[in-house]
Amino acid sequence: MTQLQQESSGSGAGAVVATVGCSVLGMMLAGPVGAVIGGTLAIAATAGTAHRARHARMELNISSISMPQDGITRQEGVTYFALDVVDTKGATWRVLRRYNHFDRFRKTLRRCGVRKPFPGKLWLGCEGARLRERRLGLETWTREVVRIYSASGVPGRLESEFNDFFTRGRGQVTMVNQPGDTALPEGSFPIEVPAGVVPGQQLTVKNPVDGSSFNIIVPEGMGPGSVLQVQPPPAASGAGSVPDATVCPTPKGSFREADAAEPQTTLLSIAVPPGVLPGQTLAVKVPDGRELHVVVPKDAGQELQLELDAASGTLAVLGAGSAPATSSGSDDIFQIHVPSGVQPGQMVNIQVPDGRHLPFTVPMGKQPGDELLLCLDTTRSRLLLAQS
Repeated sequence: MTQLQQESSGSGAGAVVATVGCSVLGMMLAGPVGAVIGGTLAIAATAGTAHRARHARMELNISSISMPQDGITRQEGVTYFALDVVDTKGATWRVLRRYNHFDRFRKTLRRCGVRKPFPGKLWLGCEGARLRERRLGLETWTREVVRIYSASGVPGRLESEFNDFFTRGRGQVTMVNQPGDTALPEGSFPIEVPAGVVPGQQLTVKNPVDGSSFNIIVPEGMGPGSVLQVQPPPAASGAGSVPDATVCPTPKGSFREADAAEPQTTLLSIAVPPGVLPGQTLAVKVPDGRELHVVVPKDAGQELQLELDAASGTLAVLGAGSAPATSSGSDDIFQIHVPSGVQPGQMVNIQVPDGRHLPFTVPMGKQPGDELLLCLDTTRSRLLLAQS
């Protein structure tokens, strides 16, 4: 990350060559929010010094891959293949890849001696037998890549490409730490506040266990879509009456609200105008209306991701010198399984393809082991269920 100048008419960064707008990608809080298990693929350097690391051969700790036929899924007309990976320690995970992902990976390896044929592009659709043939061809080619680089090691210059292809978007999920880690009351169950209901309003709820009905009052701050943990009342003694129950919001765990003293930043995206060169200065109109300056870094692409610190009025380039790590639209579809011990309405941390950790509430009706297909919303700051 490269720290850049504050807004200042007298700064020495050079004349402003263009003024650009920005898109807000999301909010970031300083420090970790919850604990997330997992990490990137274990590719270990065999060289001992930083000077030699770039030219070292890295160990590829993958023992096998497979692409099951029943793992194929479609999202908005795009076909995704499930790629199941097993590392040398026995850990397994699944990532979803479309044909274009395989093709881009192939192009980075074109001079590296992978001799298995790669399935060509199809212009008349890919269904039925043609789809099965493509899946088999991609699986065979990927296994050959793993075989070659497990034997020879991965060149240091290709480490990020291997990590990206085999781990980006893997379903890493952890339960949010609960303050005090108290168990939910026996017999309680979650409900979702329906549309049109406001705090303070009375609802009649049906117990899924015995079919009995009882009343709850929606707590303050809990609107439509909020998840409540409901404790049914003791058996009603009077006929014809609907008893009242105990209700509380589902614990939100360690997802914190921004403290007044805690640095908060906003993730922005800008397009670099044609003709603008590295070292030149751009003026960026940020969401609060100010115009801040940023110096285009060396090897900048057509898009820059920036971090705005609103308190200090500074911008910082994220990942200067590298291509954006994220893609838009249906490329950001990934698969997770509901962890053991998680109930509907509970919140989990999920590591999304660009490395951020976002909260997600397990939907009603989903149980441990159930598969969820997720995507990012248009702001890339919230997780949604993908419609297959």
